[in-house]
Amino acid sequence: MENIIAYLEQYGYIVLFGALLLELIAFPIPGEVLMTYSGFLVYQHDLNWVYSIIVAGAGTSIGMTISYSIGRKLGAPFFTKYGHHFHMGPAKISKISVWFNKHGNKLLIVAYFIPGIRHITGYFSGIIQIPFRLYALYAYSGAFLWVSLFITFGKILGPEWEQFHSSIKKYFFIAAIFAIVFLVGMYLYKKYKAQFHDYATRFLEISLYLMHSRKKVAILLISTAIVTFGLFLLMIGLIQDFLGNEFQDFNDITDLIIQFIFTESWSTFILFFRS
Repeated sequence: MENIIAYLEQYGYIVLFGALLLELIAFPIPGEVLMTYSGFLVYQHDLNWVYSIIVAGAGTSIGMTISYSIGRKLGAPFFTKYGHHFHMGPAKISKISVWFNKHGNKLLIVAYFIPGIRHITGYFSGIIQIPFRLYALYAYSGAFLWVSLFITFGKILGPEWEQFHSSIKKYFFIAAIFAIVFLVGMYLYKKYKAQFHDYATRFLEISLYLMHSRKKVAILLISTAIVTFGLFLLMIGLIQDFLGNEFQDFNDITDLIIQFIFTESWSTFILFFRS
């Protein structure tokens, strides 16, 4: 790691471009650390912020294009011949392809923030033969969003980049997981909306039949909601106690972001707003 950082200090944009290109082909290179450190070099005025984002985004995009091309040219025949041995035969690949064409574009953006997942999305997109224009639109957009955030955070954190880098990476990872869970939940709800409605209707009908009164059913539902809400609050309290120390890093990072955004140029507006 120290050698890569030394090369980055010496060769700048060339190392940033090449390292991210290789990482998205699945080489074991700590791209997020390099981007955050590049932001620190921007803070020191050794690199330019805009140029760093453009170079990093270009390297990431080219790496994703290479992995897509490899998956498209070599992946499909492999799965056609050997996929049935691990339950990934042509029929299943076809089904995944249909789903990915409809919803995978969102995954392409979120996947950059999940280590391990971002390294296979390009290959998998090529294997299931997503149209390149659609793939490029979301893969390249996600690439520039990913690099922009980490380089900018490195610039904001400055000398403290190393202290808070792992925390930022963790927060992005958690946010990405929540986004994927939300997208999957929305997909399941849209696909099985009628079934959910039928189950809810049956539950109410059975409850009404057993209790012989709508008032009793209403009391049951309200009691269930109160218990659920109480358990939710208890869970939040436990999580807050468990992660109490984690929020200190979050608060420190938030303070740095606010100081970075609201500079002295905002003073006139703030005074006007206060008035």
